[in-house]
Amino acid sequence: AQESRGLGDVYKRQEEIQSSSINLTYANLYSDVYTANEEVHSEGGTYKTETVKNLASYIEMTDDIHILLSRLKEFDKKTFLVTNSPWDYTNSVLSFLLNNKNEKFPHWLDYFDSVVVSAAKPNFFRTGGTLRAIDPQTGQLKIHSGGSNKVFLGGCLSTFMETLPPIDGEVLYVGDHIFADVMVPKKQHGWRNLLLLPELKNELSCWEQVKYLYYKVLTLGYIKAETYRGLDISCKTPPDIKVLKNEMKRTVTMIDEVYNKNFGSLFRSGLRPSFFAMQVQRYSDVYTADYSNLLGYPLFYYFSAHVTAAPHELAYHFDHRDKQEDKNEDKKEVK
Repeated sequence: AQESRGLGDVYKRQEEIQSSSINLTYANLYSDVYTANEEVHSEGGTYKTETVKNLASYIEMTDDIHILLSRLKEFDKKTFLVTNSPWDYTNSVLSFLLNNKNEKFPHWLDYFDSVVVSAAKPNFFRTGGTLRAIDPQTGQLKIHSGGSNKVFLGGCLSTFMETLPPIDGEVLYVGDHIFADVMVPKKQHGWRNLLLLPELKNELSCWEQVKYLYYKVLTLGYIKAETYRGLDISCKTPPDIKVLKNEMKRTVTMIDEVYNKNFGSLFRSGLRPSFFAMQVQRYSDVYTADYSNLLGYPLFYYFSAHVTAAPHELAYHFDHRDKQEDKNEDKKEVK
């Protein structure tokens, strides 16, 4: 709610500027949105303060999280939490979600082998800072010098990993930030990841409404390609595809408006993948709208991507298929 008010101020200012002679640039807009976002998300900002005051209004209570964490512990999986949120906020939220949900794990800290708060990701995965231990009873800080500490503040990945039990095999890191949780850990440390994208729910819902339009655009694209078939460098007059292009543009606009009348789909820019979609495909190993989807799979399940063909391989495939169809037609005529 606080963030919405902050962004509402940005939109109000945008309307004021647009009605004046001031030139509003994308850089100005980015600066305003970034400043508003940082203000409400900072440790002293209103976002966390207001949330803690009324957790039931802002945090969705679900059994899925404690069921998933319980399964991981029962199968002797090592679990850790790395968050940029401060200790007080983290403790309040996770106590609300996890305390007294399972007799084996009465306190939320029982689900984790180690916890880092105020981690300052993505810098945590690089040089980081000094690792300090936190007394979970009092919240007091102390310099970590070994021992049985379980909750930490700051630090960096290399020092933090020394606090964990030996980890055999690969790490699956779950996060919702494409840069801080996915790109940096993958590029710097080779961690596998699960990217959480709540927006997928709306994307999939919209897709059910527009998929027939998408297939229409693909058909129009095929007709456009066929229009150029057989033309070579000796041709001087291009074919007239103005009507075809206008229909494609109109259909793409119809698709975009179903997702969002101002921005279209999060994953597409017209017919092409958006920059965000390309980042998701490039850096995320698995992505989903909700972590609870993991409950539908055994812990030994292996997710693998579909095999995709390169553009030149697709061109060969369709050309070879067309030639084969021509041969089949010739055989029919001979019979």
